[in-house]
Amino acid sequence: MSGEWAIRRLLLALPGTGEEVARLEDFTALAARMEVELAALFIEDERLLRASGLPLAVEVGRLSARVRSLAGVESSLARAAARMRTVLEESARRASLSFTFQVARGRPLDLALEHARGLDAVLFLTPRNSQVDVV
Repeated sequence: MSGEWAIRRLLLALPGTGEEVARLEDFTALAARMEVELAALFIEDERLLRASGLPLAVEVGRLSARVRSLAGVESSLARAAARMRTVLEESARRASLSFTFQVARGRPLDLALEHARGLDAVLFLTPRNSQVDVV
């Protein structure tokens, strides 16, 4: 890529829901086609972690309406991050793509913007609908 708007590094902000795993292959392919480095940021939402520590906190399944305890959210996030790192490593290796992977805890949008400094473009997956927002 050439020109004054050439992108060299692309931040992929992952909100830590685990739903993004299926789409990582697409994002690594996109970064490879663009010939850019992919900087993946797995975000552990501090509000979710704080809420999971409350005694009456539960999750209601979107489709099933089943009520589940939020105990174990932190370990679930750690497993999701490890799985994403593995999937990204495999996908990047197949695409001969340079990448970084980082886990951070905080508010998703704030962290994405903080980590976007010095990068050329940001893809942010929103947890509710898994749509891609380009910032």
